[in-house]
Amino acid sequence: MEKVFLLAAISLIVLINVIDGQRSCNGRRCGDCVINGTNCHWCAQEGYNGSRCGSREELTRNNCSDIKSKKRQEIRMIKNKGVQDRTGDELSDAIQLQPQHVRVYLNPNDDMFTWNITYRVARNYPVDLYFLADPSNTMIAFRDALAALAGEIGIAVGNMTQDYRFGYGTAMEKELLPFTHSSPKHLEDPCSDFGGSCASPYDFKHSMKLAKDIDEFVRQVKATNDSANYDSPEGGFDGLMQVMVCPKLIGWRNRSRRLLIYATDSDYHFAGDGRLAGIVTPNDGMCHTDPVTNLYTKSLEQDYPSVGQIKEKVKENKIILLFTVGRTAFNAYNKVVKEIGQQSSAQELNLRDSSNITRIIQDTYRTIRESVKILVEERDDIYYELRSNCGSGSDILQEQSSCDRVGVGKPIVFEIKMRYKGTACPSDPNQWTESLKINPEGLKDELMVDVVYNCQCDCQLPGQAEENSTKCNGFGTFECGVCTCYEGWSGDNCTCDERQTDIEACSPSGGNETMDTTICSGRGGCNCGRCLCDQPEYSGEFCQCNGKRCGDLDDPCSGNGVCDCQECRCNEGYMGKLCDCPLSTANCENNGTICSDNGDCRCGKCECNSSYTGVLCEQCTSCAEGLCDSNRACAMCTLKDDDKSGDMGREECQSNCQHVTLVDDLDSVRKNDSQTCKFKDADNCVMSFILHIEDGDRVVFVKKTTACPPKPANILILAISISAAVFLVALILLVLWRLFAFFYDGIEYSKFEEEIKNPKWGFDDNPLFVSPTSRYENPMCDQQTEARF
Repeated sequence: MEKVFLLAAISLIVLINVIDGQRSCNGRRCGDCVINGTNCHWCAQEGYNGSRCGSREELTRNNCSDIKSKKRQEIRMIKNKGVQDRTGDELSDAIQLQPQHVRVYLNPNDDMFTWNITYRVARNYPVDLYFLADPSNTMIAFRDALAALAGEIGIAVGNMTQDYRFGYGTAMEKELLPFTHSSPKHLEDPCSDFGGSCASPYDFKHSMKLAKDIDEFVRQVKATNDSANYDSPEGGFDGLMQVMVCPKLIGWRNRSRRLLIYATDSDYHFAGDGRLAGIVTPNDGMCHTDPVTNLYTKSLEQDYPSVGQIKEKVKENKIILLFTVGRTAFNAYNKVVKEIGQQSSAQELNLRDSSNITRIIQDTYRTIRESVKILVEERDDIYYELRSNCGSGSDILQEQSSCDRVGVGKPIVFEIKMRYKGTACPSDPNQWTESLKINPEGLKDELMVDVVYNCQCDCQLPGQAEENSTKCNGFGTFECGVCTCYEGWSGDNCTCDERQTDIEACSPSGGNETMDTTICSGRGGCNCGRCLCDQPEYSGEFCQCNGKRCGDLDDPCSGNGVCDCQECRCNEGYMGKLCDCPLSTANCENNGTICSDNGDCRCGKCECNSSYTGVLCEQCTSCAEGLCDSNRACAMCTLKDDDKSGDMGREECQSNCQHVTLVDDLDSVRKNDSQTCKFKDADNCVMSFILHIEDGDRVVFVKKTTACPPKPANILILAISISAAVFLVALILLVLWRLFAFFYDGIEYSKFEEEIKNPKWGFDDNPLFVSPTSRYENPMCDQQTEARF
C-alpha cells in the first residue's frame, strides 16, 4: 500500500512539474522564450498564427516547421598559451596560469557550467624584494646584519629563482610635535639631548631602486644615518604607502612577485593620529615622493594611511607584505596582517643581531612560492565554485580555492563551476556581457573571463535579422518570424506610434497648453497615437468631423458628392449643402417652357409665382372664383351653422357651400397647391381654412376650432380675493403670537412660585466680611510623651 501511495505521489510531482514547465514557457522574443526552461522552444516560421513560445510537442502539433531551441553553454579560448618557465632575464616570460583569456557563454535557468584552469609554479619566476627599514638607533643591529647578510640573502633567494632584484628605503616619522621635536635645534640633531648625534628626522626616503646589484644594496644600507623621533610609535605606514604607489620610482616590474619587507621594533601610527599635530587632510593614497630628493613631500600635509588603505593598495598592486618586527611590537603587526591578508605575514626579528633575517626571507618566500590561492573577482549575478585535488592524484575533487606545498613545475588543475543566478536576462542589452578576472593571490598573472549571457537566438543576430524591415512598417526588426519594434512603436507590424503623449498625439494642440488639449475632441479615445472615435458618425484625425452633417451616413451628400470632414464636396452638376440641388432644369420643363412660365426652377423644382400651384406651376388658384374672399362666406356659415353666421343664411349655405368640409387639422389635408386663408369674425376669433383645385373644382377645408383672444380679468373679484388672503394671513399670525405669549407667561410664573417657596438670598455670605477672631492650634497639644531613662 505504501508503494502505491509513493508511486502516486511521484506521478503527481512529475505532472505538476510538466504543467509548470509548460506554463513557464513565455516570452515575446525568441531569446526570452527559450531561456525559461529546457523544454521551451520558439517557432520562427513566418506567418505562424499560434503561440510561438511553447514546448516542442505543442509547436510540432500546431504544424510549426521552424523551431528554435536554447543555445548550449560553452567556453571559447581567446588566449591559451601553455604554462612555461622563465629561461632567462630577457628570453621569455614565465607563464604560470593557463588559459589567459576565455569567453564563457551562460544561460539563465540552466545547470552549472564546468571548465578548468591550470596553475604551475614556474622556475626562475621574477621576484622583487624591497627592504623598508626603521632608521632608529635601536635598529642599528638590523641594518648591520642586513648589510652583512645581503650576499647570503641573495644566494638564498637565487636558489629559488635566478631573476631577483633588491631595493632599499627608510621610514621614520613626521617632523611635527608630538611625533618629533620641532625646534630648530632638534630638527638639526634630534639626538643632542641624549649626548649623541644623529641625522635630521624625515618621514620616508627612497634610497635604492630595485636592481640586481648586491654591492650597491650593501652600500646603501651602510650609508643609512640614524635618526630619532619623540614618541614611541613610528610613521612607517607613510613609507609603506609610498613604496606601493610609486612603481616607476621603486622599479616594480609588471610581471614579478613583489615582496615588501618592513623592519622595525616599534608600534605604528595610523589614520587619525595626524590630528594630534593638526593634520586633518586624509591620506589620498597617491605617490608624493620627489624623484630628485627621493623624500616624501606630503608628510606635513596629509594624515597617516589607514589599515584599510594599506589593504586596498596591497591588493591593487599585488604586493606581499612581510613585517619583520621586534617582540614587543609583534602582536600589533600580527593584527594588521590578519586584517590585510593577501599572503602578508609578520615574523619576529632577533633585535640583538638580526641573524634570523635570512631564514625569515627564505622561509617566507618559499612558503609564498609553494602555495597558491585562486581569486575570482566577485559578480552579483554569477555563482561559482572552485574545486581541486591540489595535485594529489586523487579522483575526488574538494571544494577549495587554495593549495599548499605546490612543487615547482608541478601543474595544479582547478575546476571552475559557474552559473548565472538570474532567471531572466537583464533588460539592458549592455549588461548581457560581463568581464571578471581570475588570478593567483599576490601575482600579476591573470585570466580574463568574458561572460556572455545567451539572451538571443541566432535568428536575432545581425545577418539573419532584418533591420528597418518593410514587414515592420520600417520601424522594427523582423527576427525569428516576428517584428521587434523600435522604441516608441508597437503592434504586430509596428504600426502603433507611442512616441508622444495622448495630448500631443490626439489633440489639436500638439502639447501646447495654450490651445485646446481635449483628447479626440471628447468623442473618442487615444490608441497608438491615433484617435478611435466612439460613434460611427464621427471621423477625422481628432474625431472633429460629424458625418451626419453630410446627410445620411449610408448615402452621404445625397449620393451626389463626397463627405469631407462634415462638408460635402459635390459632383459636377450639383450644388447645395447636401449636394441635393441639381443644376439641370430638365425636371422643370413643360411644353418648352420652364415652370409653365409661372415660376422659377430652383434645384430641379419649380417655385411658382403667386396664384399658381402644381409641380410645373400649371394650376392657377386666383383665377375665376378661387380667391379667399369668394369662399369666406361659405367657410363661415359652415363653421357656425346658424342664421347669424355671416352673409349667408342656413338654407343658402347648405345649397351653395357643398364644396366646404370641416376638419380637425388643416395639415392633414394640405397639398402643394393649397392656399391658406384666415379671417376674423365679429368676436375677433381667427378662422382658418385652405382651398385648392381638384379636377377644376374648388375644394375648401375649414378648421373646426378658432383662435380667440383671452377675455379681460374681473377686477372686482381679483381685489376681493387679494384682500381676503391678506386678512387670513394676519389672523393666523395674531393667533400664533397669543399662543406663544400664553405659554411663556405660564413658564415664568412657575419659576416665580418656586423661588418664593425656596428663598436663598438670606443665607449667602458677604464676600467683604472679615471675622474679628483668630484661631490657633498647638501642635504639641494632646500628644503623649514617652519617658526615657
